[in-house]
Amino acid sequence: MSLDVTACLKALSAAFCQYRSHTTDQNTKDLERQIDVLIGITSSGKPLRGFNAKELLPAECLSSLVGLLSESNVKPSLHTKAMVLLFNLANVRETREILHTTYHLASTLAALLHRHHLASNEKMILQCLQLLERVTYGCKITTPSGYIEELIRYLVTNTQMPESDLTIPCLGLLANLCRHNLPIQAHVKALENIKSLYRTLIAFLSHSNLTVIVFALSILTSLSLHEQLGEKLFNSKNIHQTFQLVFTFLINGEGPMTRRSSVDLFVDLLASPKIQQSLLIHEHLAFYLEQILALLHLNQAEEAAKVFELLLTFCSVTGLRSLVCRALFSPASSKPKDPNVNSAYNVVLYWASQSVDTHSTVSLKALDFIKEIYEELVDGGLLDQLSPRTSDLVPVLTQLLIPPTEIDGAILKQKCAQVNKALEVLSDILGIVLGNLKLDYWWKLLEYQYQHNSVGTRSTLALSWSLEGVSVVLQMLDLLCKLKNDVKGLKDQLASALQDQRLVPFLARSLSSDSRNSVQKALRILCEANSLPDFQGIWLGDLIASNNAAREEEMTLLRRPTETELSPPSSPRHHVSITNGRNSSSLRSVGLDYIPVKITAPVKNAHHDSNIESLIEKMKSGLEIKPDPHASEIMDIYEAKMAALVTKESHLQDLLEAKALALAQADRLISQYRCRRAQSEAECAKLMQLLQTTEKKAEQQAEQINELLQAQKAATKEMEVMMRHNENLQAVAEEHEQLKIGFAEQSQRLETSQRSLMAAQDEHKALSDLNEMLRRHNDNLKSQHDCTSKQLQELEQERKKVVQQLKEKDAKYQELRKALQKQEEETKQCEKNINDLQEKNESLKNDLTKAEKERKELSHKLSSLELICRQNEDVIKKREVAIKELQSELDRQSQIAAMIHNLSSGKVPINSYGGSSS
Repeated sequence: MSLDVTACLKALSAAFCQYRSHTTDQNTKDLERQIDVLIGITSSGKPLRGFNAKELLPAECLSSLVGLLSESNVKPSLHTKAMVLLFNLANVRETREILHTTYHLASTLAALLHRHHLASNEKMILQCLQLLERVTYGCKITTPSGYIEELIRYLVTNTQMPESDLTIPCLGLLANLCRHNLPIQAHVKALENIKSLYRTLIAFLSHSNLTVIVFALSILTSLSLHEQLGEKLFNSKNIHQTFQLVFTFLINGEGPMTRRSSVDLFVDLLASPKIQQSLLIHEHLAFYLEQILALLHLNQAEEAAKVFELLLTFCSVTGLRSLVCRALFSPASSKPKDPNVNSAYNVVLYWASQSVDTHSTVSLKALDFIKEIYEELVDGGLLDQLSPRTSDLVPVLTQLLIPPTEIDGAILKQKCAQVNKALEVLSDILGIVLGNLKLDYWWKLLEYQYQHNSVGTRSTLALSWSLEGVSVVLQMLDLLCKLKNDVKGLKDQLASALQDQRLVPFLARSLSSDSRNSVQKALRILCEANSLPDFQGIWLGDLIASNNAAREEEMTLLRRPTETELSPPSSPRHHVSITNGRNSSSLRSVGLDYIPVKITAPVKNAHHDSNIESLIEKMKSGLEIKPDPHASEIMDIYEAKMAALVTKESHLQDLLEAKALALAQADRLISQYRCRRAQSEAECAKLMQLLQTTEKKAEQQAEQINELLQAQKAATKEMEVMMRHNENLQAVAEEHEQLKIGFAEQSQRLETSQRSLMAAQDEHKALSDLNEMLRRHNDNLKSQHDCTSKQLQELEQERKKVVQQLKEKDAKYQELRKALQKQEEETKQCEKNINDLQEKNESLKNDLTKAEKERKELSHKLSSLELICRQNEDVIKKREVAIKELQSELDRQSQIAAMIHNLSSGKVPINSYGGSSS
């Protein structure tokens, strides 16, 4: 965090303390002034460098700002400025998420909106809606309760009212609340005027403002995509018009908000398989893909990140990834008409090469997009048809593998994620870029993880990027294992790296991970390392066992406060409820802050307790117990009850010990808080002294100004007398007035230049101190270098001795090597058998898929043939009737022919023929 931002945050925190202690007009003005300073710093739209909402000072300022909004007896101008500052700070995704989840800003703003809605303060309502729209983007609200229900009702009502300045913020906020939020969607659908809302949103689709259309379409998509109304809106006739409309929003959007909402709308629409199929057959899809790739030339990183999000969604649709790949490497994208414009592929590489320090998400999404593209090139066999241009990609990926200079910080987590994605891209293109790989940075990055990762150093202070660093080590070693046979000299380097004892904690953490990918990589690396002589497998087992034991202990500690049943099973239950000043919560671990504990008494079984109490009363009264066949059962119940009480007592003792530990830690935290408070009070005292001195100086300067004003008044009187006596000097007086105005402007410029000079001098002093510190550090490093050079000479002498000993043992090594070669031949034979089986398995899988496809085609053909058979049966029946008629006619003709034959032979008389013919 820069010094200016830190100073401003400290001043804001001090102003809040003064305002809370004494709510005077002066303290209110000081608070407004400090808020105005931060508004001026954040008004550019760029995130504050080094501002982390999880740190103490920024978290205190955010908490004070949110608390200020929850207060009712505050000036409206102070509320407005606090909302403007939060609006600027919420431009960063991490800050926005913390404001929503930790500080519950949405509920606070909903309550504030309710108060000002009753007071009809439209300016405050507009500011509140704009802040709510930014805070709720990408965040979910689990249950609509309290002021959230009133907020939804207000948004729905205001949307149906005549159009005003509040219409667009209301639509945007309602779209954010409904997107991917099933409870809010169900609540909105249960409203009485939902049909009227649908009619209003459909009417907004013909609006002249593109933003209004996008918001209305987004709300309709969230509420009715998988319902009957959605099927009517997005049927096969309307969906292509919707595609053209959304593509127009993307390409010709009215601003970043419209383009962002258009991307979200397209992503939501593509969740439907029917819409995916409709997009594949869209007429102008190839043209629109080229236009979307051209949007990557935008200078804003957030807009480019949203474009990459849309492209990744396209790549997830079956059959669409190849079209995106062809559009990226098409001649129009590769060689644009304007020579000053880079190709789409070069722009993708530009965004992928950006540092996560300045562009947190766009680089990661660009690397994901490159991975999808090259997977399609390799798997789809498009390497010969398209030019993959890997010669430009490899330097970018190599540059990303340079180890960072920092040791801790939130940026390192994203840096490790960036390195992981770069290694994943390299794993996809290993066969293409094998000759261009440079492994120098790989070993440096591996050494950096060994030296600074808390998993490798076994530090008790866990870093936020440790797990991502473990993934980097695994991914890198997995790639090196794949490259060992293709890169000269890599086998020896890899063997020494696998036998390094610093690798063992990384493997242990990965093998006990819940990620399937991490476990599989660790197993592959373990198979490579297990055959090496110096691999420490025993230590690996010990570390895995300790990790599992620590996890089991943590789970028992997490489960212990929430257990509801104690052993034995028949024992009564007890409940432990924990309350603090604001809300109730359950204790998650022993190490949390101390919270007052309320332990309710266990509920007893009335029947068994009455039997036991009656038995005790009889024993105390001295009555003789008669032999009863149920007495043994009663005694067994009594003994079981006593055992249950003993176990409950032991559990309660464990709970008391846990509470004692929590109390001790709370005492430590209280002492730390007191120390910090004392430090802050000391700083406040210093600031008060500075303020008093500046006030004294201001009073002195005010007195001087009053004297000058009195002198000026006297001079003006004399000038008026002279002007009365001499009219010729009037023109000179006017020129004098103009010169006075110029003098005042010059004096103001001089003051501003003096202030900037003082600031530059302070910065120069700070830089000179830093230079002096670096010079001392350089001297220390030189002395350390001399010491290490002496040690290297000594080690060189020792090395020569060890070389002589190695020559003596070389003969023994040759014998062992022969035995090892035999074992390697056996293992190679086993590997060949495994590879053969795997190839057969893959071929069987391919045959199975082909058979499945043929089965589907045959079933389709069978259905068509059945239809044809039915039609043919009708035709056959008609033809059978015709054949029968023809057969009867044929019989008659045959009889006539037989008679003619008989007549010709003279067997039948003519009279009979005449009778038959008649």
